[in-house]
Amino acid sequence: KIRQLLSKMELGDERPSDLLRRMRELAGTSISDEILRDLFLERLPEESQKILATLDIELDKLAATADKICECTPSINAIAKNRNKGSHSEGEDPDLRTMIQQLAAVVTSLATQVSSITRRDRRTSSNSRSRNPSRSASRQRDSSGTRSDLCWYHRVFGDQAHSCRAPCSRNKNHSEN
Repeated sequence: KIRQLLSKMELGDERPSDLLRRMRELAGTSISDEILRDLFLERLPEESQKILATLDIELDKLAATADKICECTPSINAIAKNRNKGSHSEGEDPDLRTMIQQLAAVVTSLATQVSSITRRDRRTSSNSRSRNPSRSASRQRDSSGTRSDLCWYHRVFGDQAHSCRAPCSRNKNHSEN
């Protein structure tokens, strides 16, 4: 009778130590700590059970340890709660479906943003690479002497140069500024 009564108890949203307290209140002194320990461990998430079953400590300390494990692993508790409910089979929980749809939308949005940033970076990178060869080509021309007869203004601005400095082959028609 007591085992049947205790078997309906679930961890739910409470801490494991609270569950143990409720189980003790319900059982009274009619069951030993060993049986209560087994019943208590059965109510915990499977991953917590694996850890706690290896510990040889008194029941209250076991419950306190279970509290710490559950604080560190809230996802295990959520899985255990859903597994224990049994009312929704996998994929039928409307809240879960909504959360998955929202996460999918966020992932899609992030993928679009990453793609946009990547394209922009490629354009910027290709523009800077296309500028560099022309700069180095003009330096090579300067060093080879093909344009060394021009002043800096005419080398840079060509026919649109407003200033001119000697020595410059175009200085013949311009006064020095």
